[in-house]
Formats: sequence, structure tokens, C-alpha cells
Amino acid sequence: MKDEIEKSNLSYSETGPMHLWPSVSNYVLQVTSSENPNSTVAFLYFLDSGGGSYPEVISNAQVRWFEQKSEEINPGSRIPELGFLAYTKQGLQESCPYVWSPQAMCWIH
Repeated sequence: MKDEIEKSNLSYSETGPMHLWPSVSNYVLQVTSSENPNSTVAFLYFLDSGGGSYPEVISNAQVRWFEQKSEEINPGSRIPELGFLAYTKQGLQESCPYVWSPQAMCWIH
């Protein structure tokens, strides 16, 4: 995954933060208005659940990172936030056996 992130010119993915390893790609994208590029209209959070040779989980450290990052860049949640988890179908079914739908893979804050 790390190689794909670094080699793709079309990817917005980022590596890090390192303290969340073994998840490789946890990051935030700022969405701006097409009419006013200085106006933020949303924040998109992406959390890496691992996979491959690592278990597919979202760790407590990742949840804390999200909460801290959200408060840092969007105090009081003034701007809409949407989060995405990178789970495979098998990983999601194992961690949420009674909830399998596309809605289970994102959240709104």
C-alpha cells in the first residue's frame, strides 16, 4: 500500500501518522468550495484498518487520533465531517457480523 501511495500521481492518500502503525494510511482531506477556495465545506477522514498480514481493526489510538484531529482543525464541529474505513467485506463481516451494508463503512461527525 505504501508503494502505491507514493507512486500514484492521482492518489490523495497519505502515509501516517507513524504512531498509528501498523495502519499505514490515516489522513484528512479538506474539501473547499468551488466558488471560494478559501472556504472549507467539509472534512473527509480516512482510517486504515490494516489487512494483508495484519488484523483488520480500527484501534483505540486511531479513534483518539480522529477525535484530536477533529477538535484541532474543526473545533465544535462547525463544518460537516465524513469518515471512511478501509475494510474488506470479510473484515467487516468478522468485526460486525450483524451489520453488513455500505452504511457501516462510513460515519458522520
